[in-house]
Amino acid sequence: MDHKLNIEDLQESLQTSFICKKHDSSEKYRSKFLINSGQFSAGNIQKVICDILDELRGCESFDISVAFITDGGVNLLTQTLLELKEKGIKGRILTTDYNLFSEPSALKELAKFENIDVRMYRCKEGSGFHVKSFIFNHSSQCNVIIGSSNLTQNALTTNQEWNVKFVSTFEGEMVFLIKKEFEKLWNDPLSFPLEEVIEEYEQERKTLKDLQRKANAIGGPEPVAVPKRDGTGEKVSAFKVRYRLESNVRRDIYEYITES
Repeated sequence: MDHKLNIEDLQESLQTSFICKKHDSSEKYRSKFLINSGQFSAGNIQKVICDILDELRGCESFDISVAFITDGGVNLLTQTLLELKEKGIKGRILTTDYNLFSEPSALKELAKFENIDVRMYRCKEGSGFHVKSFIFNHSSQCNVIIGSSNLTQNALTTNQEWNVKFVSTFEGEMVFLIKKEFEKLWNDPLSFPLEEVIEEYEQERKTLKDLQRKANAIGGPEPVAVPKRDGTGEKVSAFKVRYRLESNVRRDIYEYITES
């Protein structure tokens, strides 16, 4: 059950979080530094996923924006998302085709939830998308996790990740700016409902993976046949292909991975 935000308690907690760590205040409203650390056997386990699951279970709606989504990351959320579906809690998830990293199977799994809207931001040439934010809306407050973690199993459980969780009223400047930017990206002409782009994205990713295998198999300057937009072939050095693949700029290799 959602409880009304106590402004005085929030102010005291902000004093502890940002002015003096010895200041006595409620832990409920303190800003929190989220990392993956500790061992289960030692009883001091700390995982980013734990806070995300707790926030999901207690929110009235949620908005997530991450660059990468994998099957492992979705699996960590599945049971909780099923619980939210039963309660009618709605959410929005925005991801991207950046580096063609996100796994189509993971995106399709999220799209099965009728209470969740999924969109994909299609990066333009020379641009990227590396946002990681988790916004949890309550009746009188907004809890936000923002930092380095994508929606992948490693990022949420084992990687060296730095994230910050904070509590705010909806009138707070920081939350206002974060929510405004989310809405801007969500409604951007480059953001598409997943069902409109998933087949094209899946084919692009498959072509890229095939090209990677060819380049890795050669291991030298011998030419590799790759498709071009006009349907013709082109002989490109494996070194050049590998450089393009490792450049981390998706559109930089567009002409090599797109078939007519």
